[in-house]
Amino acid sequence: PVAVENPVLKLLEQPMQHRGDYQNAGFSDLTGFLLGEDGALKYKLPEKQGSHRASMEFKGQTIREALEEICSLMEVRYRIADDGTIIIEEMPALPQGMESKTYPLKADALSKAAPAEEFLKAKGLALPAGATLSWQADSRQLTMVNTPENHAKLAAILDAEFGGAGDLPTHWLVLTDGARLGLKVDRFDADTVSGRHPLYGRCTVPLARIHRLSTFAPEMTPAMKSLRDWRLVFAPEPVLPETGGESSPMLGKEAKAFKLPLLGEGEFDLAKEQGKVVVLDFWATWCGPCIKSLPDLIGAMSAFPAERVKLIGMNQAEPAGQVKRFIETRGWKFTVAMDAKQEVAKQFGVDGIPHTVIIGPDGKVAWVKTGYSPDGAAEAAAKVKALLGTP
Repeated sequence: PVAVENPVLKLLEQPMQHRGDYQNAGFSDLTGFLLGEDGALKYKLPEKQGSHRASMEFKGQTIREALEEICSLMEVRYRIADDGTIIIEEMPALPQGMESKTYPLKADALSKAAPAEEFLKAKGLALPAGATLSWQADSRQLTMVNTPENHAKLAAILDAEFGGAGDLPTHWLVLTDGARLGLKVDRFDADTVSGRHPLYGRCTVPLARIHRLSTFAPEMTPAMKSLRDWRLVFAPEPVLPETGGESSPMLGKEAKAFKLPLLGEGEFDLAKEQGKVVVLDFWATWCGPCIKSLPDLIGAMSAFPAERVKLIGMNQAEPAGQVKRFIETRGWKFTVAMDAKQEVAKQFGVDGIPHTVIIGPDGKVAWVKTGYSPDGAAEAAAKVKALLGTP
């Protein structure tokens, strides 16, 4: 039979129309705000509401997300009855001698082991009367109610099979640049927050970098929602067409003259460099391979007479102040031309950086290389020596 969608589920996915910010609020405060959001939803609240207090912001999340957040903060749960009533109730008491623990697993640990209960039983895990096991594949969390001894057994199985379980976050950090991460925080210092992340390990975050810190996961951004079903796969290793230095269609062609402003002051005019070997290195501060290759290239070119060999760093479309600070921080000593519109890069057929072009004394392109390689600077130096006719 075709499943009929519960209309209550559709109502719960509506964004909240009202906004509110509660500090140190009780159960009745938070649920009262929620109850006034949509009159079509019916709720049944628990008789005992407990003494929990928490801070929460109603900021346009869906009604379901707000309901789940309240339940998490107040340590209750909800279910939808057959008549559509949303019943909020106390968490059931654990069987005597048992405890509940949640294990965040790395990668898709149990996704291929269906059901998880059978997989773990086969590994020797016991599930006595009253014990439960729940695997949430989407969030990669395994929750078990069991005896302390069996929790220890499960931990040993997870360690042997999957390298152990991660740490459940206690706090979520939204950083000033928009990044976010959940940490199991174990230390608050005067200017830092420290804790563990299941993938990154030990993390220490400066308070100046934190925009918001909360005890619940922040709402997913529209971009995150659109990508939440994506799965990363390894792309094939790119094949760079000009890694050898002498396979470019530009080789042997006259280098078209250009003029560009230099970082700081002055101008670089290629037409005035006739008779010299000119090494153009197209780069940017955000390019990791560029940052790795440039120090070696600067060192290799500095060994040649400045009146015969000139190295020009062709920065690609970045603000001069940013480039200046970047270079000064690293102590790099070389001449930088500002290819602000990347017109010179197009002229030399640059479609990836780092990209190095060596122009001979005759004004023709003699060597081209795209990408980083450990011996790239040595290869460039060998070509310059050959063009200078030196051993």
